Amino acid sequence: MSHVNARITVLGRKLIVARHRAGWRQAHIAAAMGISRTCVAKSSTS
Repeated sequence: MSHVNARITVLGRKLIVARHRAGWRQAHIAAAMGISRTCVAKSSTS
């Protein structure tokens, strides 16, 4: 469950995974979503 100030929700994580599987680089996903590459890395590997 996400907290009120969370930048990434469940749907956001699904979008990260979908973009990662589509071949997007982590830096491009992060820039498109306004989050850090670290957050993308955590979400794309889980």
